[in-house]
Amino acid sequence: MCQQEHNLASVAMAFLTNSDPRLTEPMPSETLRRPIRRADNHSHIIQAGIQDMVAAARKNNLDEYSITEHVSQFAELRRSVEFGSVHASGRMFESREEYIEEFRKIDSRARGFVKLNRGLEVDFSPRFLDSVGDFVNRAQWDILLCSVHEFGDGRDVERKPRTRGLTDEKNR
Repeated sequence: MCQQEHNLASVAMAFLTNSDPRLTEPMPSETLRRPIRRADNHSHIIQAGIQDMVAAARKNNLDEYSITEHVSQFAELRRSVEFGSVHASGRMFESREEYIEEFRKIDSRARGFVKLNRGLEVDFSPRFLDSVGDFVNRAQWDILLCSVHEFGDGRDVERKPRTRGLTDEKNR
């Protein structure tokens, strides 16, 4: 692992772990008796429309449902940022406004008692902190997920590096 990859991994781990001792203390017994809320806070508009997704959340008795589209799925941002990781099968949105408009189409009766959150999965890349930050901060969001999908040099975290002597088929 090169130094840059190690540094990025360290930043991600520091972000994901919290050394606050209060988090390791036992919870009061009254907290343990609360009913568990059913939530899905990580979904993308790929193979179904937003109305179908919300209907499925309701059918599955979710209390809370978040749609968190990748920032790399917005053409407005992708034109200026060369992301290393994209969902080829995902829906492309021309703008934030188009995405936000999708949420307005959902009838409150269809939603039922499901709390619907409009959000983004913010693809972290040290190469594009300012561009992505500006894009995200120009709207109000209910939830933001941070994900690390690429190293600082743009290589995709989820793809295996090519190995010499192996065919492309074996490197997938």
